Amino acid sequence: MLSMLKSLFKTRGHSLFFKLLTSFMTIILLLVSFNVISYQFFLSNIQEEIIKNNRLNMSATAENIEKHIKLVKNMGFGMYFNDKAQILIRSSDQINYDIVYQVRKDLQHTLNTSNLYLNNIIYYLVDSGLIIEKDGTTTADKMFSKFYASGQYSLDFWQQELDKPFIFKVYPVAPFVEYNLENEVPKGQLIPVLIKNRYNSSFVILALLDAEPLFQSFHQAGQDEKFYMVDDQGLTLYSNTEEPSDGITLIEPAIHQTYFKKGSYYYFYQRGEESGYGYWSIIPYEKISAQIVRLNVILIALLALAIVIGLSTSIFFTRKFNHPLTRIIRSIEQLQFSAAPRSQIREYDWISDKLSDLMEKNKTINADLSNKNSLLTYYAYIDKLKSIETQVKDIKLPLDKNRPFQLVLFQLTFRELVTRELDIAPNRAAYFIREFIHSEFSRAFKEAFTFQVEKDKILSLLFLDEEGDSELDDSLRSLKQAFDLDRSYCTVTIAVSAQHHEAAAFTPAYERLLTMIAQRKLGEETQVIDHLDERRKTYRLNAVEEQEFTSNLLAGNEAALAPIIRRMLAAMAKKEATLEQFRDFSQEIVNKVLHVLRSMNADAVGRMEVTYSTEQLEQCLTLEQFEKFFDDLLPEVAGHIKQKRMQNDPITGFVTQYVENHYREDISLDLLADKLNITGAYLSTYFKEKRGINFSDYVNTFRMDRAKELLRETDLKIQEVAVQVGYQNVNSFIRIFKKFTGVPPGEFRKESGRM
Repeated sequence: MLSMLKSLFKTRGHSLFFKLLTSFMTIILLLVSFNVISYQFFLSNIQEEIIKNNRLNMSATAENIEKHIKLVKNMGFGMYFNDKAQILIRSSDQINYDIVYQVRKDLQHTLNTSNLYLNNIIYYLVDSGLIIEKDGTTTADKMFSKFYASGQYSLDFWQQELDKPFIFKVYPVAPFVEYNLENEVPKGQLIPVLIKNRYNSSFVILALLDAEPLFQSFHQAGQDEKFYMVDDQGLTLYSNTEEPSDGITLIEPAIHQTYFKKGSYYYFYQRGEESGYGYWSIIPYEKISAQIVRLNVILIALLALAIVIGLSTSIFFTRKFNHPLTRIIRSIEQLQFSAAPRSQIREYDWISDKLSDLMEKNKTINADLSNKNSLLTYYAYIDKLKSIETQVKDIKLPLDKNRPFQLVLFQLTFRELVTRELDIAPNRAAYFIREFIHSEFSRAFKEAFTFQVEKDKILSLLFLDEEGDSELDDSLRSLKQAFDLDRSYCTVTIAVSAQHHEAAAFTPAYERLLTMIAQRKLGEETQVIDHLDERRKTYRLNAVEEQEFTSNLLAGNEAALAPIIRRMLAAMAKKEATLEQFRDFSQEIVNKVLHVLRSMNADAVGRMEVTYSTEQLEQCLTLEQFEKFFDDLLPEVAGHIKQKRMQNDPITGFVTQYVENHYREDISLDLLADKLNITGAYLSTYFKEKRGINFSDYVNTFRMDRAKELLRETDLKIQEVAVQVGYQNVNSFIRIFKKFTGVPPGEFRKESGRM
C-alpha cells in the first residue's frame, strides 16, 4: 500500500485525482482524531452515566407506580362512596338487584375504559356474602375458592383482614386461578388492593391489579437486574425474580442516598412519597464492568476497521472517479460549447460550467413536459368520462391496456363551518382533499390517478394487482377515519365500483357510481356505498295529507302544518329513505309554500327564497336537521299568510266572515256580490287576486275542513254531516269530499279511527 501511495502522490497537485485523495485522507484523519478524543472522554464518563441512567430509571419507576397506586386509591374511594354503593350498604339485608345490575355495568365500563391495569374489581357485601364483579354476582365462598382461587388469599384470609384498622392496603402479588369442570384456568399474577371503612367492614372493595403488564410498563428492567417493591413493613409486594428478597439483603440506605455498592451488587433505591413503599433495583457489579469492557473492545475494533476501510475506499473511489470524468470531458468537448473559466481544479470547473447549463435546460424541459403530460392525462380521462371525442390520438393511457381497475367516487358536501371558522373557500378545500386522497391511494397502489371531475366530486382510478381488494379496504378505512374527524366541516360519501378488466367499462362504471352516490342515507358520518340499489321511490304527501296541508297553509294554521311534515319525515326515516329523497321531498314542500306566498304577493318571498334555498337544504344531513329546517320555515310562512289575511281588506274580509258564519246555508258568488253592490265577475277576480284561491274552492275547502272535523269527532251519519256543512244532496257532498280528500267520507272516517 505504501508503494501505491508514493506513485499516487506523483500526480500533479492541481488534478482532480490528487484533490479527491487528499480530501479523503484529511477527512479520515479528522474523524479518527475526533473519535479518539470522544472515546477517551466517553470512557471516563461511561460508568457514571450508566449509574445515573439506572438512578433515573428507578426514580421514574417509583414515581409512576406511586401515581398509579394513588389513581387506584382515588378510584376505589370514589366507588366506595358513590350513591349506588351506599344504597347497597343500606339495603344489605334485602338486595336491590336493579342497583346490582347498574353496579356491574359501571364495573365493566371502568375496566374497559381505564388504563389502570385492573384485572377485576370486586364488591363484597360481607353480611349477605354477596360478590359483585365484572362477570356477574356470586357468593364469597365461590369467588375465592373457584373463580379467583389462591392459596395465599382464601375467604378466611379476607375475613380476618376486615377487622384490621386500615382503609387502604396493597397485598403481595400471588397467582390466581379459576377452576372449571375440566381444568384450571390461570388468571395471572395479581396484586390485591383492599378498600374499606375503618369503622364499618360490612362492605369492602377488592381491586386486582395485573402485576406483569403493570411493572413492565413502568419499569425498564435490564438483563440480570432484580427488582423489588416492598411495603413499609418490609414485606415484598412484587419482584421480577423468584429469588426471595431476604436472599439479597435490602438495607435501608442513608438519608438522601439513592444508590450504593455492597459486595458484588449495586443497589438503587427509591422510597415512594405517597405510600412509603421501597423500590429496589439490584444490578450485579460484573454487569456494569462487563458492559464497559465489551464497549472498549467493540469501539477499538470498529475504529481500526474504519481506518483500514477508509484508506482503502479513498484510494479506490479516487481512481474510480478519475476515469469516468475524463471520458465525460471528451464527450462534452464534442458539443463545441465555449470554454469555461479555469480554476485550481480544472476538470471540475470545466464540467460544472457545462453540465450546470445542460442540466438547467434539461430540468426546465422535463418539468414542463411533466406538467403538460399530467394535464393532458387529466383531460384525456375527463374526455373518456364524458364520452367526448377528440383529435388527440397519440396519448397512451394505462386504462387502454385493459388492465384490471376500480373506480372510487367521492361526493363532498361542505358545511357552513368551512368558510365561517376555517376561512377557506370550498374549491380550495376540495383541492386539499383531492391531494390527501391521491396521497393515500398512491401509498397503497402502484398506479393510481385522482382528479376532480366536478366542484364537489373527486374520482380515483386504481389499477389493481393480486392484493387489490385488501389494499383498497385498508385505504378506504383510513380515509373514512380521517374524514369522520372533520365531518363538522365536510361530509363525504364514497361510492366504490366493482372490478373491471376492459377500458370500455370506464364510462359506464362512472355513470353507475353517480347513481350509487345518490343512495346515501341520513347521517353526518362518512358512508361507503359498494352496491347499486335498483329500487327507486318518490315520497309525496298522499291526497288526504296534501289537502290537509294546503288548507292549513292557506289558513295560516301554524300548529297544524308541522305535525303533517314531521309524520312524513318520520315515515321516510323508518323506511330508510335516501338523503336525496329527503331533499327532493323537502324541496317540493318549499316550492309549494313559496308558490302560495307569491300568489298572495307577500313581501317576504324574495328573502325566504334565499333563506330556504336549495343550498340550505343541502346542509341538512340528519332527520333532526330536516325537522329543524321545517320548524323554521313553516311558522314563518304561516305568519306571513296570517298577516296577509289580517290586512284591512273590507271585501275579502266580508266574504270570509260571511262564509265562516253561513257555511251551512246555500252560498253563491252572486249572493255575496249583491250584498257588496259589485258584480260577480269583479268579486271573483278580486278574491282570487287577494287570497290566491278561487271563491268556490275556498268555500268547498272551508266546508270540507268542517266535514272532516265532524267525521272524526262525531258519530253523525254521512247525510247528517252533509247537511251540517251546507250540502242538501248527499251525493254531491260525497263527490266533492272525494275530490278534495281523495277518499269517500266513510273511508276517511275509518282511516281517522285507525289513526
